[in-house]
Amino acid sequence: MPSKRFCITPTDPAVKFEDTGEITVWFDTLDELKEIPWVKAELEHPMFHRLSVTQSARRPSKYLVVELDQNRSYKVIGMIRQDPAPLRLPTWCPPERMG
Repeated sequence: MPSKRFCITPTDPAVKFEDTGEITVWFDTLDELKEIPWVKAELEHPMFHRLSVTQSARRPSKYLVVELDQNRSYKVIGMIRQDPAPLRLPTWCPPERMG
């Protein structure tokens, strides 16, 4: 059993670590999450706003969302298998629909 607290799997099936071929990554802190190569790449996007997580009473797993351009657009990049509340990420809310 891994000694790390959280496990994240990318939603893009093409993402994997070249050295190990693994796609699931274990981490303990928000700083460690931000150092995962495919997460870090999203943080470097010029329109990056923040990371957030989805909220669902039906699913214990939460999706990690990259919000762009003040949440005018977003991208789901991974699924955190454990309750991410200790990471203190904001809850993602869909952008308001223009109508």
